[in-house]
Amino acid sequence: RQEQLQERRDRRFTPEEAESRVAFSDWVTSPTNDLFVRNLANRMWRRFFGIGLIEPFDDLEPQSVASDPALLEELERILVDVDFDLKEFVRVLCSTASWQRAPVIEHPDLSKPHGFPGPLFMRMSAEQAWDSLLTLVVPELDRDEPPTSVRAERAFSEFEQLALGGDAEIEERLELAVLRQTDRNAFDAKRSELRRDQRSERNQRNRRISELRRELSVAEKKGDKREVERLQTLLVELDAPSPEETLRQRRFQGLERAADLESPAPDGHFLRQFGQSDRDQIDGSHQESSVPQALNLLNGFVETTVLGNSFSVLNQETSHLRSVEDLMNYVYLAILSREPTRKEKNLWKSDFKDSFGQAKQDLIWTLINSREFLFIQ
Repeated sequence: RQEQLQERRDRRFTPEEAESRVAFSDWVTSPTNDLFVRNLANRMWRRFFGIGLIEPFDDLEPQSVASDPALLEELERILVDVDFDLKEFVRVLCSTASWQRAPVIEHPDLSKPHGFPGPLFMRMSAEQAWDSLLTLVVPELDRDEPPTSVRAERAFSEFEQLALGGDAEIEERLELAVLRQTDRNAFDAKRSELRRDQRSERNQRNRRISELRRELSVAEKKGDKREVERLQTLLVELDAPSPEETLRQRRFQGLERAADLESPAPDGHFLRQFGQSDRDQIDGSHQESSVPQALNLLNGFVETTVLGNSFSVLNQETSHLRSVEDLMNYVYLAILSREPTRKEKNLWKSDFKDSFGQAKQDLIWTLINSREFLFIQ
């Protein structure tokens, strides 16, 4: 590896290479590009420890001084040694005794050196909080074939429509592309018209599918195999989803991992409320608390989607549990990844004696709204 790094340091580019993006990326990630190495090492350290060795982290300059110069110099050396392999660099950071210690609750004074006795006590990111909640709701969240993202699904649908539409469809798309560059008002009007037509086609298709399914149900009850086969063929031709998939879409519509959703999410969405980046800036996300966040957890997502959804994983898996101890063990493991302590069990005993069902809901609601759930331990 040292020989490879030396070769990169000594490399000379031809005029053709010097004009390429490959040359630019090689220069940016060159072991001799001290500012890039320092910036990346500092940002990665901040990501895991909550505070950089140089702050503000996004205003690093050649004259910037680290709170622990020797530590930053060692991180730079390690980053170069692993040839900028961030997975390997993360493995090194997570193997340190500092990162494995209990988190530090008090935020350090940036005017004084910080000894990093442990990572800062940080709330989960918007994406981490959303995905964590989804594990309590959606069965097989990480199934082998993850759902297509909203944006990709739309692109595939438009491409398929274009491919099957023929010359007229292509000409219409070309006209729309020209209007987008020449007449914005006409473009907006044309696009709205196309979307109305698409919605109308979807509604007609959905109505036809519903009619065929009703007829199929009647044919199945009558035992008319020939009619059943004919109706099933028509449903396949319409590319109708199976009843199971339709039911899943209704119950868990929009409940996909953050990576599978359109980014940024719409205004008012859980992800945006909890600090998802609007992507207007490179580092636009945040982990600051707000009133909308508290209200969402108090009587929003938790009430409607976790507790109010009888098909959620948590409700389904606990519906057959009648033992208070078994129920508490399951709920604590599902939400906090640990079993309840003896003190916690005793604390809830009287509630379960009064009303088992209400105590169960109160327990789930309380744990999700606890600091232990939202903050990284």
